[in-house]
Amino acid sequence: MSVPEPPAPGGEPDVDPPGAGPAYDYVLAVGPSRSGTTFLYRALNAHPGFCAPEIKEAYYYRSPRRLARALGGLRGSGAMLLDVANTAWPDPRLANVATLAEGGVRILLVVLLRRHRDQVRSTMAYRESRVLPALPGWFSGRAGLERAAVRDSLTPEALQRIFSLGADVLTVEFEVLAERPGPVLDALARLCATRRCRTRPFGRIGEPALNAAQQARFAPLAAAAKLAAVALRAAGALRALQALKDDPRIVSLVFRPAAASERPVLSEAAGAYLDRREQACRAALEAASEPLGDGLWFARAASGP
Repeated sequence: MSVPEPPAPGGEPDVDPPGAGPAYDYVLAVGPSRSGTTFLYRALNAHPGFCAPEIKEAYYYRSPRRLARALGGLRGSGAMLLDVANTAWPDPRLANVATLAEGGVRILLVVLLRRHRDQVRSTMAYRESRVLPALPGWFSGRAGLERAAVRDSLTPEALQRIFSLGADVLTVEFEVLAERPGPVLDALARLCATRRCRTRPFGRIGEPALNAAQQARFAPLAAAAKLAAVALRAAGALRALQALKDDPRIVSLVFRPAAASERPVLSEAAGAYLDRREQACRAALEAASEPLGDGLWFARAASGP
């Protein structure tokens, strides 16, 4: 495995010089919900070496024509298409990544991992805050919510599937991204042949808790916000929708951070099951990758760039 050396510090421009093309055409971050994909998206989206779609919604999910048009529009610009796909593990469309790689698109998959217990509890709190308790049929109580979140957590089979897609894979632990984002961004700068700017944009990352579980300040308001998002999406106002979703003033108006004591408590059986699943995922990760640093692993695809 060969990883590019980091650029020499000091005197670096904010953008790469003309002709210094990136190592990848498409950078796709995947992770279970509440895993830090939004935080990583915001950090990279501010960098001139990455170009995000109008809304972070996995271009590979869309028609091949739209993705080809997006990639074609970047040709010659020296930028990479940046994309995010939450909870992509069970989606059969993830196989489109393999089709893209076979077609010559140079892809870096950034896989974000979070401790299974923490991820499931955060997902439960997140989902619980976004449905009205009075609406029947959403979940059969807290137990049903737990079963759904456990079911959607990362499995070793899903992780192995990602490693078999024919793309290079950088795996990042959530805790490293949340507490020490610098090493993650440095690794991405090396892999993508993109300079890590000293003051813009990576230097101003200082958000507090990342992907903290949110609770609705007022459940009907949260439901109305969801309906508004659906209406904006249907109207094609995707840039406006993304701007609203990324505006901390809007988010704080509708949702509030949940204290640790307010997080759902896992049953003993669910916790033990998640611990076993996490150990199996770790084994699959270590079998397919090489350590790139504390909390970072890298796997070069046999057919990769």
